[in-house]
Amino acid sequence: NTLLHVCSSMSESKPLTAAAPTASTTEPSSPAKEPLKKVKDEEGKEHARRSAPQFDEEDVIDSLEELSVSRFAERYKHRNRNAERLTGSRARALEHDRHDQRLALCERWRKQIDEEKAVEKGEVPAGKMGSDPSQLEAILALFNEAKHAEPMAALEVVIKVRKLLSKVNQPPIQEVIEAGFLPLLTTFLDLSDIPTLQFEAAWCLTNVASGDSHQTAAVVAVGAVPKFLNLMRLDRADLQEQAIWALGNIAGDSPRLRDDLLRQGALISLAELLHPERLARHPLSLLRQASWTLSNFTRGSPRPDRAATIQVLQPARLFLEGQDSECISNAMWCLAYFSEHYAQDVLDAGLFPLIIRHLESDDDQIANPALRAIGNAASGEEELTNAVLPALPALVKLLDRPNAKKTTRKEICWAVSNITAGTREQIQAVLDCNILPSIIRRLRRDEENVRKEAAWCVANVTAGGSLEQIMTMVQLEGCVEGIVEVLADFDKNINLQNVALTALEAFVKRAQECDRLDSVLERMCETRGYDQIAELVGSDNAEVAEHAQNILSIIGVEEDDE
Repeated sequence: NTLLHVCSSMSESKPLTAAAPTASTTEPSSPAKEPLKKVKDEEGKEHARRSAPQFDEEDVIDSLEELSVSRFAERYKHRNRNAERLTGSRARALEHDRHDQRLALCERWRKQIDEEKAVEKGEVPAGKMGSDPSQLEAILALFNEAKHAEPMAALEVVIKVRKLLSKVNQPPIQEVIEAGFLPLLTTFLDLSDIPTLQFEAAWCLTNVASGDSHQTAAVVAVGAVPKFLNLMRLDRADLQEQAIWALGNIAGDSPRLRDDLLRQGALISLAELLHPERLARHPLSLLRQASWTLSNFTRGSPRPDRAATIQVLQPARLFLEGQDSECISNAMWCLAYFSEHYAQDVLDAGLFPLIIRHLESDDDQIANPALRAIGNAASGEEELTNAVLPALPALVKLLDRPNAKKTTRKEICWAVSNITAGTREQIQAVLDCNILPSIIRRLRRDEENVRKEAAWCVANVTAGGSLEQIMTMVQLEGCVEGIVEVLADFDKNINLQNVALTALEAFVKRAQECDRLDSVLERMCETRGYDQIAELVGSDNAEVAEHAQNILSIIGVEEDDE
């Protein structure tokens, strides 16, 4: 058992040793995938419809990460972290890192979450969302016209409403709801003898469902879901595609609505539509919508039920074996979310070789979710970690890319740290692939959160590696110096200081056993390591003080002998 930088989304993880500092439970945040909801404009093009606050993504995620306020990331950035799995030492360490700016961000976040909860519970009246009286009056007139018209005449009215709802900016969604249009539009979904009216009504409801949680719930409340499922069973690609899009918006609204769709068999119907024998008949646009909707069934916290979502694996395989990058990306995100809790099922389905193959993609929207799935597996049991060892050469290439983003660099280090937390055979695989020199460069010269993950990579080798493996680490250029620099640069982070001191203690202890202590001490002195350690002997944290004293004791014995 060794140190483990735990993936907080996994339901099971490798154990820690009693002597090891408790690992951080905050996993690196991956780049955001497509928005949870999409509106269809007048020309049929997709546009993001998100209720996310207008914060800068990386700044907010970095700020909130230290507080492990993960629901922000899950709700808006789709990271699916679980704050409740914080360990005691991690929580205590975070007390030293709180800043007024972070608290202010969290307060703004909590306020918005509270407002969303109120809307979902129906505690916010529909009119509070700010309907425009003049638009409402015009839409009411359209509703009265459609209500009393014959179906063919009603089609013209529905087209007018669809055009209004297809505006990218400020579509009159609330006005359409308040005018009472939704029940009428839902009845039009049954008119199979007028497929154009069915299509236009479905388009309208899709764009209403792209609104806020209250507006999406209004679509569900009028009984539109069973009718969308019926449309998926028809032999018309345009109606099938529109129904899939609508269901994707509903599933992407909240875990509650996602689970409601799963109970109604929406994923089963979608999987049937994507059966291998039927796949070639579908247009590419339908397949893209289907792959996106598939991913919405597997994301969100609380996690979806395994039995209800395991049907995603077969369609995901078909998309990964295809050639369309958008379908591959959506399927990869689907598996990234699914593997956070059910990585063993992904392994049993034989999907990791496909995931690893796409890890080398030049498209970040394919490589990033593949990387997340690899990291999820690496934080699992030995069999899962072994399954992703073939990904190591691709991780080396990803980390060494000149344009590699911070989140990508951080997540690679996180994944490797979970591999080095495994068996000695797994540690050796990491050493053999030659990724550690690149990680050590990140340890010394990168942004704060990347350096933290890199420190875990080194510390886990020292905690679980053999004498030979630890001495191999010692010999890597910049390794000892980088760990010493962590002590100086993260002096407020008690947890990371414990990590660094554990590694240094292993270095000096093993070096002493090999009569190579002088070399380690020389490199420590180059970065004022002795002074840093001496200061930490007086730390208020008992673990930090103990590790520091142990290191000085080893050094002191050697000096006395001389």
